[in-house]
Amino acid sequence: MSESFLLLTGPLLLTSIFVMILNRYELPLYPAYLLAGIGTSLLVEIDALTGLAAIGIVILIFTTGLRTRTDRLYERTSRMVIVSVVHILILFSIVSGIIYAGSYTRPEAIVLGLAASVGSTLATYKLVDHDIERNLLHGRLADAINLIEDVIACLLLAVVFIGPTSTTVMVPLIVSIIILGTAFVLRDHVMRLLNIVTGRQSELLMLAGIGILFSVITGTDHLGLSPVITAFATGILLSQPIEKNYFIDMFEPLEDFFIALSFLFLGSLLTVPTRTTIVLTIMLVIVTILVSPLLTLSSLLLTGYDIRTATLTAYRMDQISEFAIIAALLGWNTGFISHNVFQAVLFAFGITIVTTSFTARYSEQIYDRLTRLFGPLTSQSHAQTHLPEQLTDHIILLGYGNTNQALASQLAAEDHEIVVIDFDPAMIEQAEADDRWYIFGDLRHDQTWERANPTQARMIVSTISGVGPNKPLHDRYSNTESIICVDSEYLDQTQPDTVLYLSRTELSTDSISDIVLETVDADEELDHPLR
Repeated sequence: MSESFLLLTGPLLLTSIFVMILNRYELPLYPAYLLAGIGTSLLVEIDALTGLAAIGIVILIFTTGLRTRTDRLYERTSRMVIVSVVHILILFSIVSGIIYAGSYTRPEAIVLGLAASVGSTLATYKLVDHDIERNLLHGRLADAINLIEDVIACLLLAVVFIGPTSTTVMVPLIVSIIILGTAFVLRDHVMRLLNIVTGRQSELLMLAGIGILFSVITGTDHLGLSPVITAFATGILLSQPIEKNYFIDMFEPLEDFFIALSFLFLGSLLTVPTRTTIVLTIMLVIVTILVSPLLTLSSLLLTGYDIRTATLTAYRMDQISEFAIIAALLGWNTGFISHNVFQAVLFAFGITIVTTSFTARYSEQIYDRLTRLFGPLTSQSHAQTHLPEQLTDHIILLGYGNTNQALASQLAAEDHEIVVIDFDPAMIEQAEADDRWYIFGDLRHDQTWERANPTQARMIVSTISGVGPNKPLHDRYSNTESIICVDSEYLDQTQPDTVLYLSRTELSTDSISDIVLETVDADEELDHPLR
């Protein structure tokens, strides 16, 4: 044990150097761990860390399952399943087909196909977590697509390194589907029971979580199932919308430590790349950063999303998945794939994790370029419009989430004419079901505002988060007190004296609705729509 800790000293010191360098340029830290592992392998032998690295991989998959947000998926399940399945089927089939035709083995073709077709939950979580907290659509979409892709990747891992007969494939596949389905069904009940038993004490909850994790892995190991599927299923079992973030806060320090050790170990396995490794790495990088996001973007457009939302979503998912790394490691350890293929997946992961931070950072500029190249595609954002012939003295609701849905019901009960503007097809479908006038469009587009006729509106209520979507509202109509903004950072900073601000963190939905109704009544007495 003491020797293991002594061996950790050099790698961790080397890691800290690379971490400081990458932190300076706001880059992901996983390549730093790989680089430190490469450097460490030149100085010391760290095979003693194999056990810790294996634990780290299990905890990594467990916390991936723990971060699942199924509540984000329910309202747009069919669309996200279509996008994910189409994306994986096309890329996986093309890449694995080309590799298999190039005299590689079936497991090698599957691993490289998996690497090319599934994005990293680790990277996407870091990129979109803030967007999800601000309730931005592209963050929620990327998160939902990742969940579906993770489930598919887990099922692939359950069958990829077993015998070639259909019977041996079908049994673990069916068992894996049952395990994942059971985890989704029981998650609420298990968390409720754990909260009662532990009294919500953080230490007891953490110990219970670790105990359940390793008990499930040990139990299912006798069935010949991969620990990947059971670790992921256990994470899902313990993920619950209200308590989930609390669980993650407890596990994140443990996760960070073991992930660092895992990638240090993986980096130590890398050697000077051969020509084959370089070619495979270049192929994976090109497919991942060029082909994959364009395919995701196209799929989102075909399912009804506007080009900006599709672009911002796609360029947060252009990286190699940690599931591909696990598949490559398992395949190499069992002799199913060559060291060249194993190294290509690791090198491509390190490269794409870095490039995705840049594509996410400049996704707005990518969107601007795409609109110049594919301008006609943006017109579909305005195709779904349901408006009366004469639109005056109406109330415009920007966004149709829970707050504006409740507000619309109360306004409609008092015979106010309402127009909803949203760029989420799921919300437009809800507005149509509620029999509202609606415009499916992006607030950045002039056509959207022209259709809404805001100069003849009585009031505008915005519940859309973010600077960009609210900027046109500020630029055009912030000179009136008949605008109400809920949780809008941009307007709150620029026009505090001319706009009424409400916060969902301070007021309930009913309170916000009451304030809006009072403002509408006062505005009716003055009889001054927006001019």
